[in-house]
Amino acid sequence: MKSVVLAITGLLILGSVSSNVLRGNSGEVQFIDESSLTNSYPDLPTAGNITVTKVMGHWFSFASLPNAIETFCHCTQTVYTLQDDNTISFDESCRFFGPWGPSIHSQSKGYVNPKLGDTSKWINEVDKGPLHVKADYWILRIDEDYKWMLVGQPSRKNLWVLSRVKEMDGNVYLDLLDWAKSYGFDTDKVEINDQTCENPNKALDYLMDRTVVPVLTHIRNQ
Repeated sequence: MKSVVLAITGLLILGSVSSNVLRGNSGEVQFIDESSLTNSYPDLPTAGNITVTKVMGHWFSFASLPNAIETFCHCTQTVYTLQDDNTISFDESCRFFGPWGPSIHSQSKGYVNPKLGDTSKWINEVDKGPLHVKADYWILRIDEDYKWMLVGQPSRKNLWVLSRVKEMDGNVYLDLLDWAKSYGFDTDKVEINDQTCENPNKALDYLMDRTVVPVLTHIRNQ
């Protein structure tokens, strides 16, 4: 069971970072820190010098660009905690394969990129055994009361809409997508994420819409 959890944790990490891969001298897997490649991407404005302490706490993943592993995740949430050394603990969790699936967790750390002079430009890093992962984690836009934020990467490969609550004002959401599209993100692929795990009725509706109805439709059309 432990090996399965470790494998899933690795997949969670791999699903949210760049695909630029190197292999170190000792054989460990390493990922290029995208901040070292920033100049090779078109300009991407951020929220600027935010108050990092106000970002701390509990966030729900309201919507995102699909990636390798979050496709299988439901009710994805992240808790940010500021540490004594000014790094930020990322405690991410989701239910795997469905609203009733097993709860899995992954932990990593973040910190403001010291090279860029902007407190909204973070690095998300994992260093566990042979797995060494670094990726840009930029806060592109944020509510003045820190109730929602748009997070992405200068590569435009990943994009997340995060919210303090499970639901979000539709006009705000569409405005964020319009903004992201204007800076090169493929927002046509952005999906609203399932957050029904604590509501059995909504979870059942989600299961029907995503599995039972398509299967019955396919059988009927045979």
